Amino acid sequence: MPVHAQAAETNDITQPMTETVNIDLSNAINDCIDTMPSFGDIVMEYASQYEGNRYVYGGTDLENGIDCSGFVMKIYEQFGYDLPHSSSALRSVGESVDADDMQPGDIICYAGHVALYAGDGMMLHASNSKPYPKGGIKYSEVEYGKIITVRRLAG
Repeated sequence: MPVHAQAAETNDITQPMTETVNIDLSNAINDCIDTMPSFGDIVMEYASQYEGNRYVYGGTDLENGIDCSGFVMKIYEQFGYDLPHSSSALRSVGESVDADDMQPGDIICYAGHVALYAGDGMMLHASNSKPYPKGGIKYSEVEYGKIITVRRLAG
């Protein structure tokens, strides 16, 4: 049999196998991507360790006392962001997102307050109100007040 005839015969045999391997690999990659946590999920995983810590007006210490904008600032600092320590200044960071499209890690801006969206209608924030006797880092419902804007930082 001529060499070029053998090559054609081999290609006919391996072509379907190559397509099957490519499809299987593509499916495996897609499955892996579907189960990978998003940047926002990673941010929230990190932020959640501070739940229950103290609220301190003007504070910037995640362990010993922090206010709402300090909380957002310090959480994102761990991911390389240099954010302002001001709830009103945080209204212009990142990109604007519709409140109906919030994802974990998004910054929710209210009048005089900011929080991190945790998912499922909840936020994680440093609050000066109960249940932690004089406030603290806690989960609350997003319906805290009228949302002014939602901001997303790229990971």
